[in-house]
Amino acid sequence: MEEDAGLASEIEADVKAIDTEYSDLERKLLFSGEHDGNAAIFSINAGAGGTEAQDWAQMLVRAYIRWTQRHKFDIDILEESPGEEAGIKGFTMIVKGTNAFGHLKAEAGVHRLVRMSPSTPPASA
Repeated sequence: MEEDAGLASEIEADVKAIDTEYSDLERKLLFSGEHDGNAAIFSINAGAGGTEAQDWAQMLVRAYIRWTQRHKFDIDILEESPGEEAGIKGFTMIVKGTNAFGHLKAEAGVHRLVRMSPSTPPASA
C-alpha cells in the first residue's frame, strides 16, 4: 500500500512538472513572432458617427488603459484629440513591457458598437 501511495505521489509531481513545462512552451509559441517582445504603438480613432462614435472611442481608450494597468504595462500617451461635444476623435499611446506587441497585435482592425433597441427582435443566425 505504501508503494502505491509513493507511486501516486511521484506521478502527481511528474504531472505538475509536465504541466508547467507545457505552459512555458505554449507561452513561447504564442509570443514567437519577430516583433512580439517589443513595445506597441496603439491608436484609436473615432469613425463615422459623430458624437456617438467619439463616445465609443473614449470607452475603448478607458478599457485599454485599464487593461494595460492590470497587466502591469507602462504607457506613454502621445496624442489625445477631444471631440467637439463629448468623447475623443483620436488617441495614440505607446505600450511598454514584456510582449506588449504580442499581446496587442490581435486588436488590429475595427471595433464596432451596434446599439440595439430593446423592442427590436434579435436577428436570426
